Amino acid sequence: SSTIATGCGAEWWLPRSSVSPNLHQDGYATFLGVPWFAGRAMFFPFRNTKINSVPSAKPASGRFPVIAFSHGLGGMSTTYSYAATDLASHGFIVICMEHTDKTASGTSVNGQSQFYEKFKPTGQQAAYGPEEKLFRSTQLKHRSSEVHSVLDAVEGRAGHSFLQPLSAHMDVSSIVVLGHSMGAATAIRSSQDDRDNRIKACIVSLAVLSHFCPNSCH
Repeated sequence: SSTIATGCGAEWWLPRSSVSPNLHQDGYATFLGVPWFAGRAMFFPFRNTKINSVPSAKPASGRFPVIAFSHGLGGMSTTYSYAATDLASHGFIVICMEHTDKTASGTSVNGQSQFYEKFKPTGQQAAYGPEEKLFRSTQLKHRSSEVHSVLDAVEGRAGHSFLQPLSAHMDVSSIVVLGHSMGAATAIRSSQDDRDNRIKACIVSLAVLSHFCPNSCH
């Protein structure tokens, strides 16, 4: 399930159709290039691990600034749960996205499993050569559009109902985009694409800036 950490320091778990209960484990296996059973075996010791969250918790009273969190290459909505819950404990509503550009290890799109797609050059290409940079920059554009779809939902523009339980608690005048690695590049790109000045702050961690220059970097 996707998660939203609320201002009360807990998480709001949103139901999501998934074709496999092992979607995330199998996704990490795909990302690492190992068999599916190896991915599930890696997660088995952590099957009873719990975080400081309460399913369907009642939000605290008041309005809180919103953080849209973009995961890195191979990440998923739950990868940064530790960071989301900590931010929520300080009074933020944190929306952890799961991108559908095949950079997530595993996600569900229209009820179908979608796994990480490794870049495959057409010929002899150096690491992060022009071909891969173009490939990633295309994904970055897709990610930015998803960030803005989330902002539309936050502001009630898109008619999405999945944020309804929190809509009255969101301070839409204080929207932050935060990301790690490719998610950091996504935060920068979505801020560049923010024509309506909805994003008030952009926070990045280990941004991969080569995605901004598909032809050459200087």
